[in-house]
Amino acid sequence: MATKTELGAELELLRAQNEALRSEVRESPEKNMADGSRNETDAMDSLKQLLDEHGIDGENLDALRTQLTDEFTKLQKEYPIAILLSSFAFGFVAGRTFK
Repeated sequence: MATKTELGAELELLRAQNEALRSEVRESPEKNMADGSRNETDAMDSLKQLLDEHGIDGENLDALRTQLTDEFTKLQKEYPIAILLSSFAFGFVAGRTFK
């Protein structure tokens, strides 16, 4: 078990590291913001590239979403018990998986 002296020394070390990070952010906030926006842009570009590789563009994606919601609504009206049971099964499996 750690003593009070050891914990106090570790707390002071953490405070010094925290202050150093704060001063670094104060000195160059533009650099940190630019890195974040660049990473988001890179992620979007890689996502667009991946979708293009599979032949999916924005218009196809919107049409696919509309078609999927229409089919699900139709299925829900025709087979409500099947939708209820499949939703329960999916929830049960997801609950067991992420527990």
